[in-house]
Amino acid sequence: MSQIIDLGKLRFYFAGDWDVATTYELNDIVKYGGNIYVYTYGLKTNSHVPTDTTYWALMIEGFKFQGVYDNTTAYRIGDGVTHGGKVYVCILDSTGNTPPNATYWSQFADGIQWEGEYDNTTAYQKNDIVTYGGNSLYISKLDTTGNLPSDTTYWDAFINGISAQGIYNNATAYVKNDVVAYGGNLYRATGDTTGNLPSDTTKWAEFLGGIKFRGEYAGATSYALNDVVSYGSTLYRAKNDTTGNDPETTANWEVYIVGYDNRGAYDAATTYYPNDLVQYGGSTYRAKVATTGNLPTSTTHWGTFSLGTEITGAYDATVAYVVNQLVTYGANVYRCIANTTAGDDPTDTAKWEVYATGTRARGTYDNTTDYVLNDVVGYGGSLYRALGNTTGNLPTVTANWEVYQSGISVQGNWSTATEYFPGDVVVYGGNTWRALVAHSSTVHATDLAASKWEKFNGGVRFRGTWATSTDYITDDIVKSGSSSYIALSDHTSNNFTNDLNAAKWQEFAEGGSYVLPATANNVGKYLSSDGSSYVWVNGETGWQSITTTHSAVSTERLFTDTSGGAFTVTLPASPTIGDYVELTDGASSWDVNNLTVARNGSNIQGNSLDMVCDVKDAGLTLVYSDATNGWRVK
Repeated sequence: MSQIIDLGKLRFYFAGDWDVATTYELNDIVKYGGNIYVYTYGLKTNSHVPTDTTYWALMIEGFKFQGVYDNTTAYRIGDGVTHGGKVYVCILDSTGNTPPNATYWSQFADGIQWEGEYDNTTAYQKNDIVTYGGNSLYISKLDTTGNLPSDTTYWDAFINGISAQGIYNNATAYVKNDVVAYGGNLYRATGDTTGNLPSDTTKWAEFLGGIKFRGEYAGATSYALNDVVSYGSTLYRAKNDTTGNDPETTANWEVYIVGYDNRGAYDAATTYYPNDLVQYGGSTYRAKVATTGNLPTSTTHWGTFSLGTEITGAYDATVAYVVNQLVTYGANVYRCIANTTAGDDPTDTAKWEVYATGTRARGTYDNTTDYVLNDVVGYGGSLYRALGNTTGNLPTVTANWEVYQSGISVQGNWSTATEYFPGDVVVYGGNTWRALVAHSSTVHATDLAASKWEKFNGGVRFRGTWATSTDYITDDIVKSGSSSYIALSDHTSNNFTNDLNAAKWQEFAEGGSYVLPATANNVGKYLSSDGSSYVWVNGETGWQSITTTHSAVSTERLFTDTSGGAFTVTLPASPTIGDYVELTDGASSWDVNNLTVARNGSNIQGNSLDMVCDVKDAGLTLVYSDATNGWRVK
């Protein structure tokens, strides 16, 4: 037979962990600390902790282990912590109340208790732990006084050992049996110590000896384990006691630190040892074994350490070059890629390769000079690079030259009958002009029309008040009457009106006689025009916070903080159309402590009543419209 379930009797709803922001209703169940609570209040609410019996009832008492006690943690009823070797359970919500404060905590379980170094006069309890003998910890089996930890009737060994603390640090607080590395040795603290070097025998004892440097290896010397010697450029460590076995004998020695000894240029008469470095040609080589008279090109005895080059200067046809030697030839640098005999010049691609393409500065161009590839000359305001061998061809001939770097050459004011070159820059009137071709100047306007110049930088030249019988140049500026004018062409002035009508001038800036209002005492304002004049009006001000009664002025923006109590903001007494005041609930407190807006003789929303702001987190702007409506809410 099927079972009928009355859904109306399913009363409870599990809402998870209690949250201050959640709204709970009748029969909601939450977890708080180690306990389970049910909501019993008839109305929905939030922010009431489950220990508040007006709203909640304990449903299931439990236990929630929170680990080691932390003075900054908020604990709740039923939370469990460890502290001082014991376990405590929270009996009253608590933050910062350290166990065993009986108001907030109840001891739940006993544990071990650290008592430090053993003292024969101390009464110890079961599970007390002490240090004894420097290296060991002991735990008491029974209550005892005067019985040494070596007495197994009362004590058991708890931990035998030391505590490795790494490299010694002068700022660290060390305790007995801490072990640190210092120099080549390990040291053990014989007691608590801070700031005392391990060489201080009152605080430390040597725990493990380190290496011992014995200098350069000698075949007749007896060496012991961990002795370190130098052999060639490398350090070796003895692996056992040994005499007469050189450091290359791996059964007795191991490489301790690899080193290199730069021995300079290779010399066939010199004996070299492993890791000796020599220079040969343009490179550096490393000896693999002890060797005498074997060239660095012998891969049995040497390895390449660093490929390099050797600069030898300009190519000399009488010299035999070796691999990686560099020479200059023309404007370029070449690298030898195979040993040469005298007379193998850098054009021989079997022996040489281009190492760096370069240029050669040859000064100002001379029509009688022989130039070669990559020669660079100055001509006019620019630099040109030769594309090949050339003589008597101007740098403007693109078959022989290319522009290497565009530039200019400032020649001052333009003048007639003067030789100009490409890139020359002159001043003429209010402008600067750059020569496009080499030419001898005649009349500027004529040369310009012949495309010998281009405008380099536009400008104007102010010539003061216009005057008759004066030579004016294009872009000259003059004043005539209350306005200024710019010259459209070169001309000699006659009559201003006639010259203006002849399109020799154009109005540049129209003048006027109107004077703006004074700026004194008008900081922060801006000009407004009614079509016939200008007046200063208030500009927008920044936000400010107030906490007490305040008389507002137009354009003020106020954060009103009523958290300390209700107060009044009074509107301006004689507002004009467009005046405004902005208000906002600065502390989310208008609903508790109302803000009153005093109308100060003007209507608000057409009513002769003050305004009361009582909505939390609200904000509004009051703008003055006219005498009838007064201040309007925007």
